[in-house]
Amino acid sequence: AVGSKVDVEFRNPGSMTNRSATLMAADDDGASFALVDFAPRPEFSDMIDYRVLPEGFGYILVRMELELTNPGYPTGVYEMFKEAVSSFVEAKVPGIILDFRGNYGGSDQLAADLCGFFFTSPSFYEMQEYFDSRDGRFFRITVSDRGAYPIVENIMIEPQSPYYSGPVAVLVNPQTKSSGEGIPMGIARLPQGKVVGFDGTNGSFGMVGGEIQLPEGFRIGYPFGRSIDSSGLVQLDSKMGSGGVAPGLKVPKTYENVMAFASGVDVELQYAMGHLFEQAGTSR
Repeated sequence: AVGSKVDVEFRNPGSMTNRSATLMAADDDGASFALVDFAPRPEFSDMIDYRVLPEGFGYILVRMELELTNPGYPTGVYEMFKEAVSSFVEAKVPGIILDFRGNYGGSDQLAADLCGFFFTSPSFYEMQEYFDSRDGRFFRITVSDRGAYPIVENIMIEPQSPYYSGPVAVLVNPQTKSSGEGIPMGIARLPQGKVVGFDGTNGSFGMVGGEIQLPEGFRIGYPFGRSIDSSGLVQLDSKMGSGGVAPGLKVPKTYENVMAFASGVDVELQYAMGHLFEQAGTSR
């Protein structure tokens, strides 16, 4: 509580002497926690940023899989991503880093399509089931049931053009949510793909759309659909603290890494580049 006191004993880096102090809790409006926030989010935007890093790798930041002014399929986001991959294929970059940290989610179909730039053959993405409050059961929507829900029975990862064959690293964090988790899920299946981060994704992969209207204009939104894998099991959603996409390359929270992260160094990006250097057989 603010104003409470605690006695601590500590030793500063480089010192052999222990010191004691009495500290009083103060309200800093979350500023100290922000120094070690392992789940930051980018600005809320449907724009994609891409560039070739000084180390020679391609870098793409994807904030969401939807367009803020277009309720349909996010064609603009798809075209920006395609432009980025095309430029990297033409430049023959030795590896690509996809930054999905804090991704806000959006279209499942777009998520599958973005994966397609790194696949040479179709791959299962998901089946979708929705809750029917009339009988308390989940039902699977088929093509003939489209009606108000423009959803197909199965979503597949279909190869897209151009195809990038080099190694791919996907950056994630606990704020990577919804369809933003679908891209690391797909890339992790590839022999040339690797998910990188201090922690895994959020484990919130269900389809949103349920809503409860409350007085005074308030409302509660909640997921009312679930993503099913090819075996008929719910995928990625968290249960008992387990879910999401775990990093294949987990960045350790060592003293050195945490202090560097707190000082503004993008440690996760450095680890991703280190992995790509190994895959390319080159040194920094």
